[in-house]
Amino acid sequence: MNTRLLVLFLSLLSLTLGSCDRDLPTPHHTKAWLSQADGDRLTFRNATTGATRTLQARVTDRTYSRAGKFDFRSKDFQIITLAYAPQALPDSDVLQLQFNGDGLVEMGYSVYNAFERCAFVDTHANTAKELVYGTDLAEAERLDNLRLDGRTYERVAHVTYADGMNMILEYWYSRTDGLVAFTEPTQTGPQTWYRVW
Repeated sequence: MNTRLLVLFLSLLSLTLGSCDRDLPTPHHTKAWLSQADGDRLTFRNATTGATRTLQARVTDRTYSRAGKFDFRSKDFQIITLAYAPQALPDSDVLQLQFNGDGLVEMGYSVYNAFERCAFVDTHANTAKELVYGTDLAEAERLDNLRLDGRTYERVAHVTYADGMNMILEYWYSRTDGLVAFTEPTQTGPQTWYRVW
């Protein structure tokens, strides 16, 4: 009988202690891609018409808990969401990014886009090892020292949607500067907007 109690006690102790190291806060090298703060306003200029428009950044930070599939231990993980919306329509996101505790940045996820339309940045403490990749419906590439509208950006994720069924056809997101340009469909054809500094 004492052996059973000892085994039960050791099992419960290992479950309790084993759950202490399972939290997944968003790593610093992933947060390095989070370039805007909540409430930041970014102005963009249309290269063709010269018109300007303002997008506002909205940042939310949430921690979720869930139990593992085959154990009783819960795991806390952090998701930071960065959404860009027109200043006039703050609840209609143009682009959304999620910064996850597993070191992944999901780009393009929103209520209008399913997982298949996202692009991803697999972040790493060594920036040379960071990967940018897409899915079947989103092509993505990492560009270094990209020059856009007279300004050079060190590390940029460039995402293009294959089927054109998004609010944005393509965008350029810089690790250090955030959203720097995007192309949207219009009745007169695609229009590209560049960030004004």
